[in-house]
Amino acid sequence: MARIRSIHPDFPSDKKLATVCRDARLTYVSCWCIADDAGLFRADPRQLIGQLFPYDGDVTEAQLEGWLVALVDLGLVRWHQTKHGARVGQIVNWPKRQKIDKPSKSFLQAEITGLATLSRVSGETPASGAHDGIDSLPTPSRPESRVLSPEPRVLSPEPGGRLPPASELPGLDTLLEKLEEPHLDAVEGYIRAAQFPRDVVATILAEGPDTGTNAAAGKTWPVIGQALVEMRAAGKSFTPIVFRAFIRRLLEAPPARPGESPGDRARATADRLERQGAKK
Repeated sequence: MARIRSIHPDFPSDKKLATVCRDARLTYVSCWCIADDAGLFRADPRQLIGQLFPYDGDVTEAQLEGWLVALVDLGLVRWHQTKHGARVGQIVNWPKRQKIDKPSKSFLQAEITGLATLSRVSGETPASGAHDGIDSLPTPSRPESRVLSPEPRVLSPEPGGRLPPASELPGLDTLLEKLEEPHLDAVEGYIRAAQFPRDVVATILAEGPDTGTNAAAGKTWPVIGQALVEMRAAGKSFTPIVFRAFIRRLLEAPPARPGESPGDRARATADRLERQGAKK
């Protein structure tokens, strides 16, 4: 059941929120109205489109998933999972964002089996306007480091893994059409290994120059595909922060040295990224 919520006057001027597109910001504040009094909401894109954008026929499941992933990356939403495998979203720091008198019982909280993954970096500073506080649900005792995605450890699978049909993955057909042949093995490998393959597809589409919300000058589909290939060659897990770092390094990388193989180049890129992360 939808609920009336309040919005702080500083919401429009929040600089961290301004790093995501307007549609993502609208999705975020709209999720407050469908969240229960524990800050939880069912996060199936097919259901959310009808709840959040009932009169916007141009909004696709892939677009909505991309906006949700952007909010997860920003540390404003985190994922949970029910015992039946359904995804549930949680508004981070919900008790500090909404003052609720006589809160109703959360039926979703009783269905959650535990945090599927940590959706933001442990210890990361929340968006401005968010205050430190104890969330209404427990966090895991040993969170993954540097994880911003509902996919904490998506490694290249063993050969023969199942690729879900396109009917189960909104945007998959579009993604496979955009990428070039040499890049398909890498993207299909990450999708086969994913616990939430929709999130992998949506994250990649969100980087697309013509499909996503994170387009940037010089970013092309060949660059995106090559980033996936180099990530896989380096044995790296698929997470948005690592994926974007590989894209950024490709855009900034110097020419390859004579005799340097793609695998050597990928491992060198991964080493540089890890050193940079250790300095932060």
